[in-house]
Amino acid sequence: SVAKGSLLLGRLLSILLVLLVTALSALIMFNYRRRVISEERQRHEKEFIDSVLDTVGNVICVMNRNGEIVRFNSEAERITGYQSNDLLGKYVWDYLIPDEQIAGVKGVFSRLIAGNFPNKYINYWKHRDGSKRQISWSNTALLDSQGEVEFVVATGIDITEAQQREREKEQLQRQLQQAQKMEALGQLTGGVAHDFNNIIAAILGNAELATMRFAKDGEGKLAKYLNEITRSAHRAKKLVSQMLAFSRDEQLPTKAVKTANVIEQLLVMLSAIIPSSIEIASSFKEDVPDVQADENQLDQVLLNLAINGRDAIGGSGRLTISAVETVGAGVCCSCHQPMDGALVRVSVTDSAGSLDPELVEKIFDPFFTTKEVGKGTGMGLAMVHGIVHGWGGHLDVEVVPGESTAFHLYLPVAGKETS
Repeated sequence: SVAKGSLLLGRLLSILLVLLVTALSALIMFNYRRRVISEERQRHEKEFIDSVLDTVGNVICVMNRNGEIVRFNSEAERITGYQSNDLLGKYVWDYLIPDEQIAGVKGVFSRLIAGNFPNKYINYWKHRDGSKRQISWSNTALLDSQGEVEFVVATGIDITEAQQREREKEQLQRQLQQAQKMEALGQLTGGVAHDFNNIIAAILGNAELATMRFAKDGEGKLAKYLNEITRSAHRAKKLVSQMLAFSRDEQLPTKAVKTANVIEQLLVMLSAIIPSSIEIASSFKEDVPDVQADENQLDQVLLNLAINGRDAIGGSGRLTISAVETVGAGVCCSCHQPMDGALVRVSVTDSAGSLDPELVEKIFDPFFTTKEVGKGTGMGLAMVHGIVHGWGGHLDVEVVPGESTAFHLYLPVAGKETS
């Protein structure tokens, strides 16, 4: 009976062991299946979310509260050149934010973490190749179960092309306004100049007749008065010639002019009319390219700018004439057209820096002058504008207040096309 009892106990234990193993196996299989299902569900959810994020046309970047990237959609990949795996776990400002904007972006991020959301912001993102894209952001945050910010979600629109189109539109509008203004001023100036010519001719004729009849010997107060009338009339005639030059719209005849020769001749002329308290300096190479211009008018233009520089300096200072070959870039400050092609930049720079930068838009208009009444006609720079643009050239003015003012003439290289 003892043996039978032991045998029965052994069988029971075996059955219990089998049941235990079976139960454990079932539990393991259940947990495994549940984990597989959970992982599958998570994978499907991730694929679903990624698909949604990737089909959105906007840039989407999700960061944890430390600023590390945790999601990066396909539009973000497109405008940065990075793949999502390149940046996951990396700080957004270490890779995508230009150095000069990092502090501002970190400030916005700190305010979002502190609960100040939603938030709108515009900044640049760097492409992998070094170029930049301008992005308009709408930022918000996702909270955890305790109500703390867990993730920052940045949704952006690439406005680079839109901003460029807006700038081009504004540029075209300025060009149109400038063209209309200069056309109207040219017509007015031309009409006034022709009337002035008739008046001046009458003044000169009568002054000469009076001189011949009453002051032939050139002595006495009457002769002095008549001579002053004649000199003033000749100055007015010169001013009228400048006005007519500005108002003319035809192309002026040009030829290849040796830039170095013009500057050398100008330096000789300036040494006679610039006081010794003003140093005259130059910077150019003898082989600087020829320009397509008229030599006499180029002399006139540079002399006009040099005299303006002398007047701006007043006492002691430095006047520099320079020339260098360059390629057109930027926009003309006078006609607001882009400068293209092969050019020679001829510059007249004074050390006064007294020109108000806000006046650059006006200084080439006829009759506008910053000089005192009686010391300027306001036609000198208008004449410069008319002559230089007649050659197909352009102008720029660079002002460092209190230090220098540079007038740059961008003249076409002889034999090469510009626009």
